[in-house]
Amino acid sequence: MTRRLPNGWWWCVLLLCTACGRVTSLQGGTETGNPDTGERAVTGEVTSGDAAADESTMTEAKGVRFGMTDRVGGACVADTVRVINSRGLQKEVEIDTDCSFTVSLPVRKAYLFRFLKNAIPVGHLFVPRVNDAYSSYVAVVAASVSPLALGRITIAQGLARAQYDPDAQNDLDGDGESDDEDDDDDGDGISDEDEDDCDLDGIPGELDEETDSCDATDVAGTVPVLRVKPRNTTLFELVSLRETVGALVACTIDEASLTTETFRVESADGVVIDCQLRVHESGSGVVCRHDNDPFAALTVYTATLAGVACTNGSVVQTRSWSWRTEED
Repeated sequence: MTRRLPNGWWWCVLLLCTACGRVTSLQGGTETGNPDTGERAVTGEVTSGDAAADESTMTEAKGVRFGMTDRVGGACVADTVRVINSRGLQKEVEIDTDCSFTVSLPVRKAYLFRFLKNAIPVGHLFVPRVNDAYSSYVAVVAASVSPLALGRITIAQGLARAQYDPDAQNDLDGDGESDDEDDDDDGDGISDEDEDDCDLDGIPGELDEETDSCDATDVAGTVPVLRVKPRNTTLFELVSLRETVGALVACTIDEASLTTETFRVESADGVVIDCQLRVHESGSGVVCRHDNDPFAALTVYTATLAGVACTNGSVVQTRSWSWRTEED
């Protein structure tokens, strides 16, 4: 996962899950077509401190409300780890009094890790990556006889940062090269940066268990959309009200084809956002800025590309993607 996307693409993606509840297992099972390929323990230790996170000590981090985690006492900053897979299923484990935790998870899957204190979210795990094929809010768990050790986890302003890189402890294809150094993690002959992410949610290839939103109506010969911003998901909520909307495509865009008709952003009830449109400096991205027309709070929006053309005469595939906004 070491190679950058072509032309220095610029995403910084927020991928957050707000679903609630507890499940006892994240294993797919035969009813979902996911064979039992074993589990791997994930271990870590949160920092100590007072994270009471009552309503009077809430803060905002990237548009999401999290409990304050300033350390003024000896308690652990989180008491629960909530793990969510790409299908939205959850597993929760309590953090021990020494601030350590262990959670066993099915392998060859992608997960979100949320940390809570008194049932209030205080942070989500952030995995730094230069390759934007994977969301930086997704941790992959590959098969191994050794636990995946996150080490000491520091939580501040809604972000949880691990002492040790999960990708450095994964080897999905078993070729002896860790995934933080491997340009083709799953060994399928397709580089990580070119892996298919048909539903545009930041979890490409076989690691994504939820692809129901994949567009099956693509016209042969059209140019694919590779990445979008915000990610295509309403499960992971709370996008900033002034979040830039954009898409990366596999060609150089004909600027004359980019109009308010060919790139449109609107709410579920039909309110169209006033986009300031431009072609990204890379030449392969379309961008909608709307600082003067922010999104409404707690609203689902959909962006649609339809009719954008390339300088070589090809047409970009028609694609739509959706997201949910934060509280005001």
